[in-house]
Amino acid sequence: MPAIFVFFGLRFMFFSNDHEPVRMRHATPEQRANFEYNNIGIHWEELNEDFSFNGFISKKGA
Repeated sequence: MPAIFVFFGLRFMFFSNDHEPVRMRHATPEQRANFEYNNIGIHWEELNEDFSFNGFISKKGA
């Protein structure tokens, strides 16, 4: 099952073949919902996890 969180009404899903970090895969819905963001990306303090906006739009391995 993918990890899902909602950011500005957009649903993000991370599947294991997308190299989803283990902390996000095992996080509870409450932990995934508890995030902060700035102009660089999204940060989950409790999970010690960061996703950059640049990483969302860049293509790797293509």
